[in-house]
Amino acid sequence: MKFEPGRDNLFSMRDEVGHMKLTAKMTAGYLGKENESMEDTVDEQVAAIMNLIDTKYVSPGTKYRPMDFVLEAQYFTLDVISALAFGKPFGYLTQDMYLYD
Repeated sequence: MKFEPGRDNLFSMRDEVGHMKLTAKMTAGYLGKENESMEDTVDEQVAAIMNLIDTKYVSPGTKYRPMDFVLEAQYFTLDVISALAFGKPFGYLTQDMYLYD
């Protein structure tokens, strides 16, 4: 399958040497070695969402505290992405609200 007529890509290339060269160029982007602290960064955000749930949404006794998990999952995702990309999270989980309305 060619995305651009007349131009090979990794999937359409039949030349083995050319394919190996192109694969070598692309491999680094898929190894995850460019960010050595990726797992720790994600773990920090997992701890942040667990802390938020424990402190704000765990219902003690008779008091009921509903949580919209869809929002919390979005906040978690945005904080993980921002922490990985910029070195610190935007802070959605610490504020428990959308910050840029």
